[in-house]
Amino acid sequence: MISKILKNILLFFVLIFLQVFVFNHFYLSSFITPYIYLLFIIQLPFETPKWLLITLAFLTGLLLDIFSNSMGVHIIATVIVAYFRKNIYGLLFTTKDIDENVSPSIRDMGSTWFIYYTIFMVSIHHFFLFILEAFTFAHFSLIIVNIILSSIATSGLIIIIHILIERTTTKNTKIAKKI
Repeated sequence: MISKILKNILLFFVLIFLQVFVFNHFYLSSFITPYIYLLFIIQLPFETPKWLLITLAFLTGLLLDIFSNSMGVHIIATVIVAYFRKNIYGLLFTTKDIDENVSPSIRDMGSTWFIYYTIFMVSIHHFFLFILEAFTFAHFSLIIVNIILSSIATSGLIIIIHILIERTTTKNTKIAKKI
């Protein structure tokens, strides 16, 4: 239990650091901006109480808004994703029940489920983020293109980072068992 909490705290700080100092300055074109910090909210355990999830989402969004000078759009988008998170993964479940020991991960839920889950979460976040950021429907088609392309880039990066974390965790677990 303690190791899960420490892992999540470390992941939080690493993702915020990477987002602020790398990905906020990483533009593939004028339409693609990856927001990898969402992985923190996406991968939190299912048993995380809703009040804690929303509080963590608020703090994550607040830090991003402070470092990005974006006046609350990250807070709103991240809190919305946290609020609807249980509904989203509830839609994607078919045969498994949500168990306390299961987390939203490729290892526990399977790759197809995790990919769909990530795409849904990222798309919802990006929809609210970019709509609020533009605060106009004057260039609605450009906003939609931005949402789609950034969602694809962000989802891909989140899945890759998640796989790397899973492999590292699995290797460390195997090493610890041998010792």
